[in-house]
Amino acid sequence: LAPPKNLLVFGVWGAQGSAVLSRVVNPRGRTVFLHDTDTFSTDLELFRVSYKTKISSAFHRYKDASLWPELKLDLPSEVQSTQWHVILIDAPNGCCPNTPIADTHTPGRFQSIYMAKQLARPGSVVLLDDCERDTERDYGLAMLGEQNLVR
Repeated sequence: LAPPKNLLVFGVWGAQGSAVLSRVVNPRGRTVFLHDTDTFSTDLELFRVSYKTKISSAFHRYKDASLWPELKLDLPSEVQSTQWHVILIDAPNGCCPNTPIADTHTPGRFQSIYMAKQLARPGSVVLLDDCERDTERDYGLAMLGEQNLVR
C-alpha cells in the first residue's frame, strides 16, 4: 500500500502476524482489525465482533438477497464512518473444501463479505481470502459482483 491508507482487516493472524501486517504493509496508515475473540493483548487497534451465522444453516438461506440485511454486524461508528482504502476478509472461520455444507458449523464469511460491501466506497479494494471454498466463492461473487472480480 502506498501509505498512508486505511486498512480494515476481518481477522487476526496472531499478535505477531497482525503486527507485521500493520507495521510493514501499512506503516504510516491506520490498520483496524475486527475479530471474534478477546484473546489478543497487543497494541493493535482491535474491535470485537460477534458472528451469528453457521454455514450449515446460512449457506442456502442467504441465496435470497432480500435477507442480506440480517447479516449486518454491529460495528463501532468509527469503523462505519471511515473511508477504507483496502478491506481484507480473512475471518471468521470457514471450513474445509471436502466437508459437506450440512456438517459445517463454523460461522463462514457471510457477514464479513456483506459488511465489506457496505463499508466499501468508490475506489476501495476488497480482498477475499479462501475463494476456493464454496461460501467465499459463491457469496463473494453474489455480494461483491463478478464485475469486480480479479483473478
